[in-house]
Amino acid sequence: EKDKYYSLKEYMKTSDVSVIMVPCYFDWHEEHIEVMHILDKIATEIGYDGHIAMYQVSIPIPYQMITNGSLMEKKVAKNKWKLLKDYYPSQRYLKTRRFFINEKINGAVASAYAIEGYCLMPYKKWSYNLKKYALDDEEKNYLKSNLQHIGVIRAELQRILVESKR
Repeated sequence: EKDKYYSLKEYMKTSDVSVIMVPCYFDWHEEHIEVMHILDKIATEIGYDGHIAMYQVSIPIPYQMITNGSLMEKKVAKNKWKLLKDYYPSQRYLKTRRFFINEKINGAVASAYAIEGYCLMPYKKWSYNLKKYALDDEEKNYLKSNLQHIGVIRAELQRILVESKR
């Protein structure tokens, strides 16, 4: 963990970084969560004043949080998932239909066939939200166990976003 911390800190101190891309904080992967917390600590320490762009991993980004995206025509969207399976063999087990459907839902919101959505925000807002929306173990397990049910996933994310105790 120290190597990850020091190498990232050195890179951020010596490079002109205006946007950092990370998985969305709605995630259960411990490595992704660890990276986000390491980034948050370093960014605070060095006074990072740029932006954070979050991308979808296994849980969709709620549509109202999408600020940027890549519009995709049908052919491009289908080819994207074919290329993932061809060139990222460790992810072949993924049931990509759910991801594809989510991109089509986001596309409908944006009046396009599909969209690969991103959430871009200033670092300080991201840092605040990282703490505010950090999933507890029960939420992680619920989302993970309902992974193939896009409606259930989207409803749970909406609940998390509007829950008053957060």
